[in-house]
Amino acid sequence: MEHVLFGARKLDFSGEDGRQVQGVQLWVGFESDNVIGMETAKLFVRSNLVPHNVDDYMGTAIDIEFNNKGKVQNISFPRECRCE
Repeated sequence: MEHVLFGARKLDFSGEDGRQVQGVQLWVGFESDNVIGMETAKLFVRSNLVPHNVDDYMGTAIDIEFNNKGKVQNISFPRECRCE
């Protein structure tokens, strides 16, 4: 499903159970029925799914694949980014 990437935050902390949590929060927008403009969502993804230069992709369309439980399985970033 196509999404527009609006923001990202790297996470690295200890959870309530003491286990280390590492990943990235992504803020994305997508077309949705009965919404004028774009609906937005905050997603938690594994660090290995996000390129180190994720800031170069802000405002870019990315394709996000979810599993049957709604968790992010894969993200396809465009080969060419709007690097400035």
